[in-house]
Amino acid sequence: MHWRIYEGIPQYYTPNFEPSGEQRTQSAFVQDRYFITPDLELTASLRYNHIRSEGVPNLAPDYNDPSVGHDYSAVTHQGWEPRIALVYDVSPSTQIKAAYAYGLKAPTIDELYTVQYARASKRASTSRDLSVTRVNAYLLGMTNEHQRVLTESDHLATEVTLFWNDIIHDVAQRRGINATKQKEGYYTNLEGLYTYGLDAQLQYRLYDWFTDASVSIVRGKHKGSLRDSTGADEYWYETPPLSAMFGIGHQLTDTIQIAWQGQYWDEQDRVPNEPSLHTANVASDAYFFQNLYGEWKPSDDFVLRATIINLTDQYYSPYLSAGVPAAGRDIRINATIRF
Repeated sequence: MHWRIYEGIPQYYTPNFEPSGEQRTQSAFVQDRYFITPDLELTASLRYNHIRSEGVPNLAPDYNDPSVGHDYSAVTHQGWEPRIALVYDVSPSTQIKAAYAYGLKAPTIDELYTVQYARASKRASTSRDLSVTRVNAYLLGMTNEHQRVLTESDHLATEVTLFWNDIIHDVAQRRGINATKQKEGYYTNLEGLYTYGLDAQLQYRLYDWFTDASVSIVRGKHKGSLRDSTGADEYWYETPPLSAMFGIGHQLTDTIQIAWQGQYWDEQDRVPNEPSLHTANVASDAYFFQNLYGEWKPSDDFVLRATIINLTDQYYSPYLSAGVPAAGRDIRINATIRF
């Protein structure tokens, strides 16, 4: 049996958009592994979740008015989460994996109990009728490890993963056509969204040199607009742009190593057309920055590390930063001592 408790902090003043409350999750989980053949492994699991949420009534009368639908009483959500995964050893160096999961996410305290007062909005009431958000998650991947690829002393490891996520009943603020009637909740369940993409990683080592590279691509759209489910499909504002990373390092001695890393993020212009939906949906330009790392480990009980993030003090605005520039060059030195 698994228990988790989330508690809001009681306040004398509670903003209507940050309600206090308690969310308690009780879960039961079982998992088993079975070898169908010596080379084919099946892992299956089942989890049951029971989530109880209860708000704290707002002290301000405008946000605690039962006549317009303000109701901070408890609400429960529950559901099963099955998962299944297959791993097949094609050869001692190659492995294929496939997995499926039917996930669950309950509405948060903010989503359930955020309110407006009647004269300010038609979305006045709490949103105790929200359903859980469900995701059908699919994964297919392959890993390889090889010795003596180019020389007698090198090692290469690669991994490629394809994924598809079909999300149902995502929670969003009620907007547009959905916000036409009095006493409706401030949040509502929309039809959902889907994302798909690819992750690829490569690691290579030759003598005292090591390198790694990765690329990640995610695409997807919301089913219907983010204002209401009756509109045309829109890009999901949190879809990340293409990103790539390359790093190279050298083991100078048995105790000292250094490494350089470059990170690239493509432009993110796949954002909804409605700028008022989210402050984080500002389009971002492509950017590239470099990092430098160093480590001295004279013993298992002492490690000294130095890190320089954004080595060249590059000016850029990360995606989902609402156009706010990132921090400049960041230099950090830390020591770890065990005793």
